[in-house]
Amino acid sequence: MANTIEKQPYESFMIGASIYDVAEVGEGITLLLSTATAIDRDGTDVSATLLDQATLALASDDQGGLDNVLTIRLRAGSDAGTPYKITFKMETDLGNKYEVDVTANVEEK
Repeated sequence: MANTIEKQPYESFMIGASIYDVAEVGEGITLLLSTATAIDRDGTDVSATLLDQATLALASDDQGGLDNVLTIRLRAGSDAGTPYKITFKMETDLGNKYEVDVTANVEEK
């Protein structure tokens, strides 16, 4: 998935971070040990409002592998908080830890 997302305040959709390019063959993400958080441009934690934590889940990369993508629903936001930094921290069944940062820009068009 791209590292920058452009969206309008009304839009809500699933985003994710893949470990496909760095994972060992057969390695998968452990959901209970992984997180997705968000901060606004002032450094304020907005994880509870920008991310729907109940939707945190595993998926499989289109390129192959199983349970190698951590996904969550991105919602709301405003241009006042843009840019938002979303950080996926993923621990795997092999004990490896990976981090992917995504920028979300919210603007009414």
